[in-house]
Amino acid sequence: RTTADNFMADYGHFTTNQMLILNRASDDMKAQFAASGGSSSAARALDRISVTMANAYGQGHPWLSCADLKMVAQNLAEVRGAATLAEAADQLLAPTGNPRMALARR
Repeated sequence: RTTADNFMADYGHFTTNQMLILNRASDDMKAQFAASGGSSSAARALDRISVTMANAYGQGHPWLSCADLKMVAQNLAEVRGAATLAEAADQLLAPTGNPRMALARR
């Protein structure tokens, strides 16, 4: 947040531009969890996922720099389609890897 690689504004632009897709994905996950364990179970499962991800990435991404994440946020703010965002998420959340698509402009 205190360097040239601060990507908070870029991330905000991403979430603003992709809010509809992100909300649909959240609703889909909630429905899947609710189908197997009820609505209160779904809320707890989503909360666990959120906390787990915050803990895992709170100190930084395991293999991307802040400069890389800035580029990813900028690029993903402009893409269209849930499939593209899902593909990028698969790449970015992998324990190791090469986020070809997430770093590329599509």
